Amino acid sequence: MEKLKRYLNYILRFVLSTNKITNLKELAVQIRHLGPKNGLRSFLHQKNISNLKLNHHHIWFVNKHLPTSSELNEQRTHKFDYEPLISIIVPTYNTPKQFLIEMIESVIAQTYPKWELCIADGASTSAETLSLLREYSRTDSRIKVTFLSENYHISGNTNQALKLVTGNYIGFFDHDDLLTPNCIFEYVKAINQYNQPALLYCDEDKVTADSKFFSNPTFKPAFDLVKLRTSNYICHWLVIRKDILDQVGEFDSRCDGAQDYDMVLRVIDITQSIVHIPKILYHWRTHYGSTAAAFGLAKPYTHNAGKLALNKHLKRNNLVGNITDGAQVNTYKIDYVVTHE
Repeated sequence: MEKLKRYLNYILRFVLSTNKITNLKELAVQIRHLGPKNGLRSFLHQKNISNLKLNHHHIWFVNKHLPTSSELNEQRTHKFDYEPLISIIVPTYNTPKQFLIEMIESVIAQTYPKWELCIADGASTSAETLSLLREYSRTDSRIKVTFLSENYHISGNTNQALKLVTGNYIGFFDHDDLLTPNCIFEYVKAINQYNQPALLYCDEDKVTADSKFFSNPTFKPAFDLVKLRTSNYICHWLVIRKDILDQVGEFDSRCDGAQDYDMVLRVIDITQSIVHIPKILYHWRTHYGSTAAAFGLAKPYTHNAGKLALNKHLKRNNLVGNITDGAQVNTYKIDYVVTHE
């Protein structure tokens, strides 16, 4: 009991020390959506203030899930029957220096070498961001950067980055997140195994702002249309075959904040050649201001954007239904209307 009191007192002092309003908001949101116990645990993991021994996922991921150094070396020399060029799309805008460096370095560290990193910078005002992008594009020919004259926001900037693409598959990567070193290798392995599927996705977890702790893993199911119509459970790391993307068209700026959800729904309108890779290959950065931080608290517009994407999907498929809010932010419920011709 005494140990528990000291622990709770430590948590309280942390919450009320720095950024107290931000901390309280994040804690309240997580408790509301996950309940007291799980909400507190999630908050502690994101803030990296729970004892490492309590973060079972971090220990498991680092010691059991990540490939060993020898396994990574074997991947670097492995030859696939089909070795596609993977184009990685990243829109940037005033990305903090350390986040930008770590994002790019996580791509450079890939054991599969046939990739290109296509970055569209939305007229950043940060000299540091611009300098880093220029430096990386000079030192590695696989890194392509286009500097836009204005900020077209997430969908518009992504569409501009797509103009740089020469690859067979296209992956969509947030400017402050991380790929595991075996990420692209596992995707190419699945592309070969499943006869060049239209869309692939993997499991993911969260990484703290300082990149020291991994937590809150999301282990996803295989493709499930019914589930997809309640939330974008596919999320990261989304990779789409180039010819499929050409068919469905560019990202829709009306769906900014849920543009990836809209894209997935448009893809499944024309094909269900979709593969889930049951491995954590993507780390979603948690910092205040990111969608990952507090279940949509930082970007509440994403919920409405997702609802718009879902409405568009229903109309394209001649389905009539009333979309209402689900139990959590960025989840939905559809009450279908039976129509008779």
